[in-house]
Amino acid sequence: MNEYRMTCFLWFTVHAWWGFATSADKPRLEAFLRRGVRLNLYSALDPSVSQRVQDTDDELFSAVMANSHHVLHHMLPDRESAPLIHMLSDLADMTVH
Repeated sequence: MNEYRMTCFLWFTVHAWWGFATSADKPRLEAFLRRGVRLNLYSALDPSVSQRVQDTDDELFSAVMANSHHVLHHMLPDRESAPLIHMLSDLADMTVH
């Protein structure tokens, strides 16, 4: 049960501090999940820590791009000044759905 709680805590907090984790911290987090797989507390088919963080970042970026009222939307460059960013975002949206 303790490992399950730690996994839940990891998923809940990892997005906030992943950018501050050192290169030594990240493999240890992945090892933690592998231990969970060995103990049947985590599925080997589920994403790794780094993949989960990347997926969440992609979802946030898509949400900001899609919603002009999002609190972060004003920080994005407009379509005319950064068409590549918007083209890649549109392409990512097409592949996700």
